[in-house]
Amino acid sequence: MDLKAKDIFQTGLEQFEAKEFEAAVESFSAFLQNNPDDVTALFNRGLCYYESNNLDNAIEDFSKVLSINSNNAVAKEKLSNAYFKRAMAAYDKEDLDNALVDFDAYLKLNPDDDVVIFNKGIIYSKTERKKEAVAEFTKAITLNTKTEYFLNRALDYFILKDLDKCLSDLNDVLKATPNDTTALWLRASINYEKDNYEASKKDLEKLLLLKPDNRAVKDLYFTTSFSYYIEKNKYWALTLLVLLITAVFFSIKALMKRS
Repeated sequence: MDLKAKDIFQTGLEQFEAKEFEAAVESFSAFLQNNPDDVTALFNRGLCYYESNNLDNAIEDFSKVLSINSNNAVAKEKLSNAYFKRAMAAYDKEDLDNALVDFDAYLKLNPDDDVVIFNKGIIYSKTERKKEAVAEFTKAITLNTKTEYFLNRALDYFILKDLDKCLSDLNDVLKATPNDTTALWLRASINYEKDNYEASKKDLEKLLLLKPDNRAVKDLYFTTSFSYYIEKNKYWALTLLVLLITAVFFSIKALMKRS
């Protein structure tokens, strides 16, 4: 490296330290004109791009560093961060297709990142690709049993009408967070649909303590309680109905005799 090149490189470092990222990019670019495969200069310019949120160029520089030196762990980490940052920016702008592309690129470098796998599941769920969402949530759960992962999978199982799997996930959620109102409401609703009134009633009673003014909870609690009472007393109700029919029958018969 000649003296002039060293000076340009050093200037770039000083500008980077002073957070003068645009000026530093110019210095490192000038250095790279005569040293196009210098890994350190490429990496430093990539950092400048990254810090100034020019993610496309940052990714290009970090990728070139790895093409020259595939074992550069720091460049890999920075490239991963750039993909993640760009994915989240796309997500915030509702550009979900490009967010998925960058999450996939990130996961090639970090295949066991459960948070990014979960984020992919959220995107699939938002775009009504429920089966793919469930698959991503399941991958995330194998890496980390976060309650949030089980709850989101349960919600998609519910949409897919796989109620047994939905209930299983809700049970796991409520073991960890017994007062989760979303899980309690969903489990109560499913148990009501499955005619399991006693279980539904228990969850609704808890919900009424947590959300005493919720109209939907009150309405379902009334309906479930009535169904539970009828089911529990169906033998006596049937007996009473038979006795009533018998009494009406004999009353009619007596009236007919008098006439």
